[in-house]
Amino acid sequence: MNFAKTIPTNQHDRPCAVLGVPAELYRQQAGITQSELNLFGKSPLLFRHGRGEATKAMELGSVVHSSVLEASPAFHIRPETYGPDSKPWNGNATLCKEWLASHTDKPVIKGDEAATVFEAVNKVHKHETCAAWLRHGNAEVSIFAKFGKGRLDYIADRGGWIDVVDVKTTSDGRHRKCQSAIMEYGYHIQAAWYRRLVAELSPQPIKYRFIVLELEPVVRINCWTLAEQAIDLGDERVDWLLERLEECREKNRWPDYHNADMGETGDIDLPEYAYPDEILID
Repeated sequence: MNFAKTIPTNQHDRPCAVLGVPAELYRQQAGITQSELNLFGKSPLLFRHGRGEATKAMELGSVVHSSVLEASPAFHIRPETYGPDSKPWNGNATLCKEWLASHTDKPVIKGDEAATVFEAVNKVHKHETCAAWLRHGNAEVSIFAKFGKGRLDYIADRGGWIDVVDVKTTSDGRHRKCQSAIMEYGYHIQAAWYRRLVAELSPQPIKYRFIVLELEPVVRINCWTLAEQAIDLGDERVDWLLERLEECREKNRWPDYHNADMGETGDIDLPEYAYPDEILID
């Protein structure tokens, strides 16, 4: 796969892949992303108004994600104390505010959080499968196509197929929980979207890899390769979402969940899988 030196200035220069695009500059470029499409699938109304603020867990996950992929730490460590008297850190104190104001180029995390990040990075690069997946490729690759754009964590041409590696953090990395997360958060849709982007630049098939990191109470790693049939299902969903998005734009109507203009009302129960087919009583 060849890489362009600069971001395309118009649609006629697409498709192309670009290395080293700052995240903020990438976000400013025209084109829908898979995360926006996923948000639209959840609720056109939410898509219309944009996503909410990141949670603390999401922020730490983002720092781990960037640090695993980059050669240098992608964060600043916040001091525990401040001033000549080594007072405990106080976010309302003038010196603390000044320190934060001078460290805005990267996320700021606490010392114990930094220890978790270093542990995650160390374990990933010592993990045989993870290390192989993150070798001889490129991190943070931005692909721009006429239908949309995407920022891939890691991509590597293996001479017969292309590895697309996605680093995720989770509170539970067990197989069953990861299956549920893929469905709930639309990661199969993400994989399908990235497959479309890669196909604009290379005829080779992709293998979609997950590096799943649990951060607490200790760092644990699971590695999964997403089934082709799951990506195919995601591809069907992408088609449906794009058609519905065009319909919403034409009608300028942005309903909430389940095509309702207001919230849902009614009864609720546990999902079907919560109830066993047979209840055995000894």
